[in-house]
Amino acid sequence: MALPRRAAFQTSRALLRTSQRRSASHHAHDHHAEPVNEPIGTGFYLFLGSIPTAYVVYSLSTPNKQGEESWITRKIRSYDHWLEADKARNELHTKMVEEAGNERLLLVSSRNPNQPRTVDLRFQEQFNSGSPYNVPAGQGSINLEQVIEFYKKKNEDQEADRVKWADFRQKNGKVPLSKEE
Repeated sequence: MALPRRAAFQTSRALLRTSQRRSASHHAHDHHAEPVNEPIGTGFYLFLGSIPTAYVVYSLSTPNKQGEESWITRKIRSYDHWLEADKARNELHTKMVEEAGNERLLLVSSRNPNQPRTVDLRFQEQFNSGSPYNVPAGQGSINLEQVIEFYKKKNEDQEADRVKWADFRQKNGKVPLSKEE
């Protein structure tokens, strides 16, 4: 008796869970709306208007039979003077920026050329406060005076060599193929 009772209970619970269908209404059988005359629409008229517009723009943009430039090209070229003004302004700005950079380098390097450049620090331990791994060159706690002197001397030799060759080029007007000649 327990088995049929359980089956009846489960089916009754399943019937309660299903949603009820509302098919008893007669909304589908009402009269529909009357037919309406639909206009062609603005898209159609815009398309029709774009055809002569495209023809007019094409005829204005092509050169005439005598080979003269079209009206649109002449109109665009009338603004070329602005390009020249912009070009002159950009060249002037570039020269000013280069000059400012050169003056800055001159100011920084003119303090004392024999003394290495230093950065004022609040405390000296700032260099040693980081990780001991992946330390960039010159930032560790190793004394690099010998390396600095080596590269200073190398730089001075290169500069002297460059000045010597520049003088040689000015005097002779030609450059030899090797230094031994």
